[in-house]
Amino acid sequence: AEPKESFIDRFMGWYGNFLMQTWVKVIVLLSFLALLGGCAYSASQLKQAFSFTDVLPRGSYIVDAFYRSRDYSETNGVNPEIFFRNVDQSDPDIQNQMEDYVNQLVATEQFTEQPAFFWLRDFKTYVANNDTLQSMVFNDQLSVFLGESVYYDLYNDNIVRDDNGNIKVSRAESRMGNVNQEDVQEAIKAIEDQRA
Repeated sequence: AEPKESFIDRFMGWYGNFLMQTWVKVIVLLSFLALLGGCAYSASQLKQAFSFTDVLPRGSYIVDAFYRSRDYSETNGVNPEIFFRNVDQSDPDIQNQMEDYVNQLVATEQFTEQPAFFWLRDFKTYVANNDTLQSMVFNDQLSVFLGESVYYDLYNDNIVRDDNGNIKVSRAESRMGNVNQEDVQEAIKAIEDQRA
């Protein structure tokens, strides 16, 4: 005797035959095209937006402070930091490359001005104006430079040194005054332009 087919086997046989009928194929195809069109239209209606104020607690004073600052301040925008690492920052050629890099960034349309405080520029000016520093090695010059209270306050948190006094990492704070903090597309474009 032949084994009896299970209900699932009988149902799948009937369902397969049903789906192979021409008029069912047409309906299934049109249904999927309609679903695709509906999903495409729905996706085209999505709006991409991000405001950092969305992550703040409801009623936070920071939200009001942000909008007041934006409304009443002459300078707004994004304040990225420019980092330098994994290079010998005591090497004059590297220092020139660091300054060139900052100048190239500032030349993009998003930046409105040079960094107000860039340790390397102030350091070079300081060394050039102090004859006693000319004969010292870089690390000693840097220690004297950071020994000045005004430069220490400005740059000590922007320069990380190892136990030998070599710079491991340094940074410069800058301003992208032509980037709206609340416009995601502008922020993405600003990042992409830095790759060029």
